[in-house]
Amino acid sequence: MALSREGKERSFRENLVLASTLPAVAGMVNVIGYMHLGFFTSHMTGRVSGFGVDVAKGLFVEGTYLLELLASFIFGAMMAATLIEVAKAKHWPRFQLPLLLEALLLSVILLFEVLSPVPVVQLPESRKVVFALFMAMSMGLQNALVARLSGAVIRTTHLTGLSTDLGVELVRVVRWFLDETRGQTLGERLRHLGVARRDVQLYRVRLYLTILCTFMTGCIVGGLLTARIGVLGMVLPVLIVVALVFYDRFLWVSEEDLDANYNPNFEAKGGPAAAAPEPRAP
Repeated sequence: MALSREGKERSFRENLVLASTLPAVAGMVNVIGYMHLGFFTSHMTGRVSGFGVDVAKGLFVEGTYLLELLASFIFGAMMAATLIEVAKAKHWPRFQLPLLLEALLLSVILLFEVLSPVPVVQLPESRKVVFALFMAMSMGLQNALVARLSGAVIRTTHLTGLSTDLGVELVRVVRWFLDETRGQTLGERLRHLGVARRDVQLYRVRLYLTILCTFMTGCIVGGLLTARIGVLGMVLPVLIVVALVFYDRFLWVSEEDLDANYNPNFEAKGGPAAAAPEPRAP
């Protein structure tokens, strides 16, 4: 199962698959949710801040909606953790059930749009928030799933912590590169970039940049889809999630994934581990 390894066992390519797909799902869901429901659903910092603003203005009902979104996000994370533990105990594929559940949660608004004579955008806010709760739940599930899968290296539904980590990592990598090329000319340093691009020192930076670009792309695509076909634009993130289920079901782990160059061994926190991964037995 291509997605079934966790933490340090995972290769760069395996994590790159997640970093180049699920952040786009979160970006699309966030934009579609805001444009049709009036709520951002993929990150909770703004929801808690909005609750404080609503309380200060005396808008207690609106503030309650935001707390419900937070509770749904947390419940989604709990569902992901529960499904993973059940799958491990039953020796089932660990991550297919959470992904399928995420696709189902995202499909709720689609089914309503197709089957109901009243479009989602014409519903009162008290009913729109119900769909926002399903979307927030799916994002909590996705974030917990990916955090568990990647050993907390990847977060796909928000960019605040990732942007901070990227800034820290960029300074560390620049310092490492200058130390590696000390005394070299500018031309020699530029040539060294071609050699260093797959170095384990760049592992986190490449993942963070991929997540950032993928999330932004998802936001743009989500906005364009919403402008053209409305809520039906949710079909694309659902299809991406289902495609990941098929990827996990039918693709195997390649020898490249097990190669040390693609499987840098990282400590739980901080930089690369001091010791290189042990060679595999022939």
